[in-house]
Amino acid sequence: MQRILLLGRLVREVTTEPYEKDGETREKAVFTLAVGEPGMDTQYFKCNVFGEKRVEFAVNRLKPGLRYLIIGKVWIYRKKKTDEEPGIEKTRILVQNIEFADGNKARAGEDQFQDITGYEELPFAEK
Repeated sequence: MQRILLLGRLVREVTTEPYEKDGETREKAVFTLAVGEPGMDTQYFKCNVFGEKRVEFAVNRLKPGLRYLIIGKVWIYRKKKTDEEPGIEKTRILVQNIEFADGNKARAGEDQFQDITGYEELPFAEK
């Protein structure tokens, strides 16, 4: 079985798109994850989230700019070339699990550093 783990930052807000399954219209969450290392090119992965509770979680909890660990499967869609249309190949990540990779304060939108003004007794405080 193929399995992929991606650690990256959410590029923009999560959106939803309708799709049809068993004659019923449902929604999937769609987002792009930027994955890269210093000194290397950043790669962008399009991710799809299925399931009512997972979609609700992704839309309400994931915020752009924060880091997430995504666990899922690689899905490659291929459409054969015909005389009228060129062939298409799309790669998507089917998300099975999402974990927060930034600290709690970053998720809450708080500053990660404590203000030390007024603490003159600290050896490194500015006077």
